Amino acid sequence: MTTDRCHITTSEYSRLLFSIFWSDNWFWFVLPVVLFASLGLLDWRYFVVALMTVLVVIPMVMALIYFNYMLTVETRWSIVEKTVSASSGGLLLNFGQGKNTLVGWKLMSGVYVKGSYVIVKLNVRRYQYLVFPRAAFVTPQDFQYFARLVSENLNR
Repeated sequence: MTTDRCHITTSEYSRLLFSIFWSDNWFWFVLPVVLFASLGLLDWRYFVVALMTVLVVIPMVMALIYFNYMLTVETRWSIVEKTVSASSGGLLLNFGQGKNTLVGWKLMSGVYVKGSYVIVKLNVRRYQYLVFPRAAFVTPQDFQYFARLVSENLNR
């Protein structure tokens, strides 16, 4: 099973990455804001600290997260145009001009569909994903074959 040539844009990838990151870590961003806003009831200067946290600290942390997770080889796999071939050995990413990368099943820890994207969670480090559009599958049978291969080979 081989998909059509596909890729996603960096903005699509970062939107997916931040939605996953935010759903896992929202508490650590909200806690200081709520704490300083609550302390603001005692002294107005804590409201200023809460605003600084929202307007300065959190955007800077998000920029650091962007650079930490977006500038990796694995992220490039998602944003460069490629075809994806699924087999019992894993996913073969063909970037053209003889440049291929095999992502073995042992390198993957999960595969799921979010919206119109297929997201493959990689074991290389936290928040590393191989993402490609679900529309890249030529036929629905190709997607079903891919899903069957995933269920058979993942976590073996």
